[in-house]
Amino acid sequence: MSDVRSAAAWLGVAVLFLFFVVWFWERGPGLDRDDYALYLLHAQSIAEGRPYTDTGFIGTPLDIAPPAQPPGLPLVLAGTFLLAGGFSATAVKIAMALLAGLAVFVPGLYVGRLRGALFGVAVSAFLTIAWATSSIHPESDLGFVALVWSVLSLLDVPDRGPTWRSLVLVLALGTLAMAFRMVGVALIPTVAWFALANHKRFGVLPALPLAVWGVGGVLVLAMAGWSVIAAQLPSDLLHMGSRAVSRLPYYGRAAVPAHLYPFSPDLANDAYHIASLGLTAIGLASWTKTSWRTAAWGFAVSYGSLLLVATAASDRYLMPLYPVLVFGFLHGLEIVVAFVSSRLRAGPERMASRAVAGTAALVVTLSAVQLLGEPRRGGHLAELPDTRSMFDALASFGDDDSSRTRVAFIQPRVLTWSTGIEAMVIPPSRPDAIVAELERTGITHVVLDNLGLARGRTARMQEIIDENGCRFELAYSNESYRVFRVTDDC
Repeated sequence: MSDVRSAAAWLGVAVLFLFFVVWFWERGPGLDRDDYALYLLHAQSIAEGRPYTDTGFIGTPLDIAPPAQPPGLPLVLAGTFLLAGGFSATAVKIAMALLAGLAVFVPGLYVGRLRGALFGVAVSAFLTIAWATSSIHPESDLGFVALVWSVLSLLDVPDRGPTWRSLVLVLALGTLAMAFRMVGVALIPTVAWFALANHKRFGVLPALPLAVWGVGGVLVLAMAGWSVIAAQLPSDLLHMGSRAVSRLPYYGRAAVPAHLYPFSPDLANDAYHIASLGLTAIGLASWTKTSWRTAAWGFAVSYGSLLLVATAASDRYLMPLYPVLVFGFLHGLEIVVAFVSSRLRAGPERMASRAVAGTAALVVTLSAVQLLGEPRRGGHLAELPDTRSMFDALASFGDDDSSRTRVAFIQPRVLTWSTGIEAMVIPPSRPDAIVAELERTGITHVVLDNLGLARGRTARMQEIIDENGCRFELAYSNESYRVFRVTDDC
């Protein structure tokens, strides 16, 4: 690809990215998401000079949702609070769009530097569409992607090793990545692998960040104690193995969105994804053979292994590996087309390049058209009229009740961010354990939704209310919510 065509292609992807940022500017993260609210609560605490964990969100050991998030993204958001003189939705969206832009283009530039502009542009184009609806949400995933791939780009420099200056940046950006998400610790074995696999070429210099991270880890353990780390690990090796086996098909399905949804019929998308995942397997096998010494390969293995044994699982946790999955798909296609055309004596290199370019352009274009049919607004639980009415009712209870209002709700962090009322999640546990936890945390009100936000938990809580009618008094209701006051009348 000539320099002019390459520049035009990169510009086209940039225009596409900006278009979808504007197109989905008013779209929320979804009614069933509330992680973003805790990030905003932490940012508000930082901006107002209060303790970091003074958020109003009540953590419970009965649920995996942490009472506090890592400080990386809250620090970024706190900067928007300070610049805007308080919370500004526009400032937050601009900051998140900038992080999303880095998440889209840094991996593409990495791939383009090593495999040519065609592959780099295609990877960034795929990522633009894959993350189009979430590029302005205050969540940590895309910032984490940008930081991780910045680290990998600093390590995997063609024809030369990392310098002192680049390793200082690796240390800084890698540490920031861990501050964005705890699974950033996968960068430690990544750097260790890179240093070990390339020690004959680069000596011990690439191991510099490891020494600093090691000292930092010792200090963290000294201050927080081993129990903080141990709580994140599986209880035994057998449990770890069974969990990994069960996660393989889960993350196999989670890999599908990286290849987009170019067709309207589900059957057509299913057929396309079967083919794309098969080509990905071929492409990644070849990549492993030629690139096993790279930091990107080491990260894919270490991060992927960590996902298989981690306590929590989510489709979005796979997002840092989307660039690898897209590259694997296109590289697999390149290999297959080159093989077939060589048998036909039809110019394998040219045919393979055309197939990659044509397929990438077709898939991205068709997927972009499908996105235009997606809702441009909505997805904000706090903006629903029934939600606002319920929030107003809870706020009024604080005026009538001598006790401080504390609420159990399936989306507690949205409630706390919107109202300032302390709240905890309705936990998934045994009825007796839930009742005991309500008492321990001093919950005064329980909110059940009719929106289907978490049907299993809502049904379990409804059974508890039905069986302990004297303990729960209906205090407010509308079409979407019922609010019960917790009493001591039994």
